[in-house]
Amino acid sequence: MIRDMRLLAVATAAALVVASCQPSAELDPGAENSPVGAVIERLFSTGSVELLDAQDVRDLEEAIGTCMRAEGFEYYPEPIDAGVTVGPVSVEGVEYGSDEWTARYGFGISTQRYDPLLSNGALEGIPGGVGAALVENRNEAYVESLPASGQAAYQAALDGTPPDTRERTAEEEQRLYAGSCEGIAVAAVAPVVLLIDSLMNQLAEIGARYVAHPVVVQEAGRVERCVAEAGYDPMTELAAQMAISDRLGREVDSSIEWSNPPTLSPDGIEALKDIQELEVEWAQALAACGGLSYQRTPEVQAVVDELRDEFLAKYVTPLGNE
Repeated sequence: MIRDMRLLAVATAAALVVASCQPSAELDPGAENSPVGAVIERLFSTGSVELLDAQDVRDLEEAIGTCMRAEGFEYYPEPIDAGVTVGPVSVEGVEYGSDEWTARYGFGISTQRYDPLLSNGALEGIPGGVGAALVENRNEAYVESLPASGQAAYQAALDGTPPDTRERTAEEEQRLYAGSCEGIAVAAVAPVVLLIDSLMNQLAEIGARYVAHPVVVQEAGRVERCVAEAGYDPMTELAAQMAISDRLGREVDSSIEWSNPPTLSPDGIEALKDIQELEVEWAQALAACGGLSYQRTPEVQAVVDELRDEFLAKYVTPLGNE
């Protein structure tokens, strides 16, 4: 399985930025002229985009394997049946943005990432989350057969991890990654991922401006008051999502045993059930107040459109058809 954490980091960061921009449902066909523009447009417009499809991921595995063998190591491309997606996804005919999706998956956080760990699972998890069944990892077995020095050299060739622990600058780490087999493969097969990665600071700045915009602040206040009147602590969708993610990190992640497949302790299972139920409850309360990402008002939509167009013109259009 691909060990390129950059893909996951880009997907996670982009999801958080886009969550603050509350995506709408309209696409701008003009953004299709640039691959990175198409991805950015979909992030702003729908909140969900497939960065890589399953074939892209398989091609990455093959490219990494070719490079690693050229470096003198064994590498076994593993069968991949899923791509890399940012944001919530429709599952089994249940469309994201529908009442049924919200009732089953809440925001798509604890239900999407963790539920396959459970055996009973009153809340069905979205396929591909943490805990999905794993296959025999021949690469792991191969690395364990190497001496310590060989393992360090393997990792350096794979993703640029240096054999020593000296602290390095971000620029140095970037250069090491770019020269690794994963970096070379991603640049060749999925350059859009690296382009999105290079724009994360700018995306975060746009997200911060959106949250601070007077129109958005006013709408957030209305949603908070509505939720409070329903008997909950005042919250927006983004605040609720962050609270759910924080609880998962504190109460569930620490209870996962990363075996093959991963397992969750009994206490962790109970905590996860509680968090999932709370996530769905909060999501439904926000939906009743018109506070979910697919319920944006025309006034807030105008803010998003303005920021999106500015971002595309300033950062994406100059990239052309890269």
